[in-house]
Amino acid sequence: MTSAGARSALWVSILACALGCAEPVEDDAPAEGRTTESIVHRLVDPTHRLEAQVAPETLLLGTGLGVPARPGGLAGVASATIEDDTRYVLASHPNARLRDHQLRLDASGSEWAVSVALGSELRGAAKIVAVPLVKIPGRKWQTLDAVLLPVYRSDRGRLVDLDLPATIPRSGKVRLQVEAHQPPGRTTSYRTRAIDIPGTAALEFSLGVLEAARNQGPVRFFIEACHEANCAAIFDEVLEPASEAAQGWQDRRVDLSPLGGSPTTLHFTTVHMGDGAFSLPVWGAPTVVAATAEPDTRLNVVLLSIDTLRRDHLDLYGYDRETAPYLRNRLAARGTAIESLIAEAASTDPSHMTMFTSLPSLVHGVTCCRKRLAVPVVTLAEILRGRGYHTAAFTENGPLAHERGFSIGFDRYIENKTPGRIRPTGHVARTFGQARSWLEEHSEGPFFLFLHTFQVHAPYEPPAAYERTFADSPSRGASAEAGPIIDAYDREIRYTDDELRMLHEWMEARGINERTLWIVLSDHGEEFFEHGTRGHATLPYETVLRVPMIFQGPGIRSGARLSSAVRHVDLMPTVLDLLGMPAEPQSTGASFAAALLGNAAPPREDLPPTPIFSTSWVLPKGMTAPALSVRQGDFKLIRYQKDGAEHFEFYDLASDPDEANDLYSADDTRQLRLREHLVRYLKESSVRRRALAGAGSESHESPLFTPDPDTEETLRALGYIE
Repeated sequence: MTSAGARSALWVSILACALGCAEPVEDDAPAEGRTTESIVHRLVDPTHRLEAQVAPETLLLGTGLGVPARPGGLAGVASATIEDDTRYVLASHPNARLRDHQLRLDASGSEWAVSVALGSELRGAAKIVAVPLVKIPGRKWQTLDAVLLPVYRSDRGRLVDLDLPATIPRSGKVRLQVEAHQPPGRTTSYRTRAIDIPGTAALEFSLGVLEAARNQGPVRFFIEACHEANCAAIFDEVLEPASEAAQGWQDRRVDLSPLGGSPTTLHFTTVHMGDGAFSLPVWGAPTVVAATAEPDTRLNVVLLSIDTLRRDHLDLYGYDRETAPYLRNRLAARGTAIESLIAEAASTDPSHMTMFTSLPSLVHGVTCCRKRLAVPVVTLAEILRGRGYHTAAFTENGPLAHERGFSIGFDRYIENKTPGRIRPTGHVARTFGQARSWLEEHSEGPFFLFLHTFQVHAPYEPPAAYERTFADSPSRGASAEAGPIIDAYDREIRYTDDELRMLHEWMEARGINERTLWIVLSDHGEEFFEHGTRGHATLPYETVLRVPMIFQGPGIRSGARLSSAVRHVDLMPTVLDLLGMPAEPQSTGASFAAALLGNAAPPREDLPPTPIFSTSWVLPKGMTAPALSVRQGDFKLIRYQKDGAEHFEFYDLASDPDEANDLYSADDTRQLRLREHLVRYLKESSVRRRALAGAGSESHESPLFTPDPDTEETLRALGYIE
């Protein structure tokens, strides 16, 4: 039989048995019993860009991110979020959050008549799914039932009208937001280009229905594999999203081995089968994987950020309380501790985006409050994902929001949010537990796992089991006001260290750590009234800039200390260097991998130290952001604006490490040199930002994102939104 005839006979056989020969199975096998597999095709990626073929009234375009996309970049790939779990999808439903200022409330009869103006994200919609959220003074936000509404035009633009229940008080103090989605028709269809499928391949994917359509009836998800004119169903499932078992993402796996050796087109279809008015189905990250003859020996990476962790509150760095014995005795003792990591910023969001991009906050634009990425970027997660790494992130409490660009490059991006006023107790256990669950499926690697916990962030509320921790060792030099706060803060550190121990030992017992690079660090520190304030809404003092960093893993020097000052901007090129990958052209940092491996030449003493710049974007009242600092050697200059006037502070850190004695003098030559460095830094950052934004761009201001109401309240409680 000819090869063409054999392929035809194979497909006839597949068609004859249809689903009987290719039953979908969930991938429930434990990690240790699985064959090592590699990623062959990620069907959502630009290199496998698919053509959407959709039914009438269906529009499956857009990401909802609102961040600048570069050609081929993942910022332009569609994504969807179900229960705070964001994944890349074949296509998404255009959506927008319509805020208070876009609404007009008119009391009419026994109900509120509400006119809602649509944004540009929904310009193609003839109908929208509206989910009203109402805030009555003294009560929590209330989510009302989703409703399908027609769009009409008026002199105010494109509007929809909806009615609110009579139970909503007729008061101007009532707040209203509307989550709006553009629904597809009853059928969606998505066909891939022809792809080569290995003989040992399987298709892994997720399916789900967005929460707004949870009560609108079942949806049929089915997949056909086609070779030339012959097609066979390889997956068929009806999902009832109202049932508890079907809520959230549903992970599935289908054997593709019968299709190996033939160019194949995959056809993904959904059909809304219920009586509901609409549905919002999504296909999550369909990926072709295949068994490999040899295990992938590349290093995994775990990046753990413990938010708001001061360097000088760790016993690793000489603190008199044993706040983190596991970090000291296991990770640092077997790895290298960085003596002087200077944070990019005194707040969460700018420092983390700098870690991911090797760009200063003045360039990437994620500075504070609700600012998104201002320029197209390449992220660390995106690079590793492009090299075949599995990528996942588990973060907490709002600032590192998917919509701001932090999820770029992560196959899964989980946000553990605290409704209303932030209560972080227990978050770290939940976050690390989710990481363990993910590792059970991906421990064969290679993987990049980002963990971010707010456990050490205010308000400090450690579990009851830690109530007496450090009761017999009062903090030295603390005032009566600061003492109890520091006690609670230190207990949070000890609790987090205990949770880290359980995660690290769990990975150790499974042999995962043998091929894993661990990086533990913080984004910024905390003030305990050293300069008159509590928290980190302050000028860029050492209390909020000096943070810990530890590297541990294969090849990293054991029990070593790196004394040279490093920055958050250096993290990305260092990780890539340790993995044998080149730095990105956009990077402004420098790799210190050679020092971690023991291959670095001693620094030249005849060269002046590199200036290190930091920023503060959240400041006390009366000050205008940003405040800037530049440090060169032991000398440090801070510049800020207060009440419209420019101010400076100057410190000699060698003799005054606590920055208690301001030595500023306008005619001091050392200070003039630091001022010149600041001016040059501002100019270079502006030039770089314009270059990344692209020629001809009129504005480089960071766009804003609109958080959901609970997240907004949390960010306000944390001081990130006024």
